Amino acid sequence: MDISTSSDDNCEAVDSVPIEFYTDSISPLNKCQTSKARRICIFDLCSKLKNNDKYDIGGTYTDDEPDLWFFFTTTRCLGSKNLLNLFVHHRKSGHFAIGILKSVKIVSCTMEDANKFGRGMLLWKSFVSPCPDMSHHVTTYCLPEIKNQALCIPISIETNPSSVMSKMTKKRTELNKSLSLALNQNKPDFVLESASRTKYSTHKLILAGHSPVLRELVKNTHNNTAFIDISDQDMKLLLEFLGTGNIKDVGKLNLLQVLELAVKFKLDRLLYILQTEMEKQLNIENAIDFAVLSEKYQMEKIQKTIFVFIRKNPSVMDTEGWNNLKDVNLTKKLFKEVHRVK
Repeated sequence: MDISTSSDDNCEAVDSVPIEFYTDSISPLNKCQTSKARRICIFDLCSKLKNNDKYDIGGTYTDDEPDLWFFFTTTRCLGSKNLLNLFVHHRKSGHFAIGILKSVKIVSCTMEDANKFGRGMLLWKSFVSPCPDMSHHVTTYCLPEIKNQALCIPISIETNPSSVMSKMTKKRTELNKSLSLALNQNKPDFVLESASRTKYSTHKLILAGHSPVLRELVKNTHNNTAFIDISDQDMKLLLEFLGTGNIKDVGKLNLLQVLELAVKFKLDRLLYILQTEMEKQLNIENAIDFAVLSEKYQMEKIQKTIFVFIRKNPSVMDTEGWNNLKDVNLTKKLFKEVHRVK
């Protein structure tokens, strides 16, 4: 069956051939390795669509360590149509990316259909979990009347999606620039005032679209002007990131300053960029300082990297940073991690 990837995709759900023999299928029947996952398999579909409920699908693992767990909810609509809302539960913290069938409407999708999709034919979405055990909405499919029992949805997963994230970051940056260019052709509709009372003209759409903190600020401000207690330098960095999705030469800036900005306005993608930059700059002299930052802002992903680095470089404990370390909880964690049995 020829399957396109437009919103009018049609692919037929039939009782599958023995899916349990496919180790690259996410289902309750096998322990699928995350890097090898190629499809999500849902069984007993007809009976599950009769009720608005939540159902587990199955999980993925790296060796024996769990990574992701997939589940879905169903919503019965008028006209014999159903919505299948797909979610993923991230057992760890950090970034990951999922490539998924980008159809809005699915009539069906068999094992054979799902096998036809390569990585480049999928719609890629990135997710960030600041802490372990967070759930994310992946996508929603509209299902007309289904007569059969099994549905296979093509998928691909990147748990260390550097290449995917690089492409997506570039694409998102281009989109942000295009949006900024389009908005700049219109008059600004909002003003931010810094601590020095300097006024910066901007657009509500840019502020609300990237930061939940600024979204609430815009929502609760009635005169289209708001004060933010940050320096002019921080304001310029903030507006640069909101407008372009990035900060030029961020590695040359004071990472603590930018980090506090990211935390203050809940800019998850900027936090990811900063953690990546911290990994690049990590050395013996700054390892403890970076560890303190990771503890203060609960950045578990970079903290694990720092602990491994310190374990391999015990001379870190001869530095001024170690001698001045006063965080008792962090000290305990360091000793436990650095001296634990490998």
